Amino acid sequence: MILLAIETSGKVASVALATKSKIIAEYTIRNDLTHSETLMPMVEQMLATSGVDKREIGMLACSNGPGSFTGLRIGAATAKGLAMGLNFKIVPVSSLVALAYNAYGQNALIAPIMDARRNEVYTALYSFVGEDLKCYIQPKICPFDDMLNSAADISESIVFLGDATSLHAEKILSEGFEIAPPHKLLQSAASVAMTAFKHLDKAVDVNDFKLDYIRLSQAERIMLGYE
Repeated sequence: MILLAIETSGKVASVALATKSKIIAEYTIRNDLTHSETLMPMVEQMLATSGVDKREIGMLACSNGPGSFTGLRIGAATAKGLAMGLNFKIVPVSSLVALAYNAYGQNALIAPIMDARRNEVYTALYSFVGEDLKCYIQPKICPFDDMLNSAADISESIVFLGDATSLHAEKILSEGFEIAPPHKLLQSAASVAMTAFKHLDKAVDVNDFKLDYIRLSQAERIMLGYE
């Protein structure tokens, strides 16, 4: 079965075609254009270049958060449009789990950190036990220093990855932790695809695909009196 994966939770727009045993194609770009301008052209070009017909796709996977509210909504709208038109289900994939899969095979603990603004990060803490991902700290939003303090209390090696590493690199390195290399650092649709193949049982119908923002939107925060 060929799976189409979409990742738009951050500044990277990424799409991939994969089977369980190989990545057929992956297109990833980070530029100043919005995902709505780049995503469908990337999908169409990837299909054309790889020689895969849309009708050969059996399922779709899409990152469902946390991350950029706008980016996630664009990815979800694209995924739903494709899934509805081709009549297949969507596997929701946590953007933090997919980031952790960038570091598959690492012996160290894996700390994805995504910029949530206001000096906060979306984060979690994982490790691989064989082929399985074990969660030590559940996905959450918190000040970066709180995450770093939690990491410092754990007497194990930790590798950080995600777009927030560029904002906090000095502190991360000063604590003796590692930062993933550039080709493993940011979101990847290939990692979304490989994560999805481990969770095909979580595939949902188009109308049941939901985003997990973790944090309320600014409008919701104002409405509830938080701002």
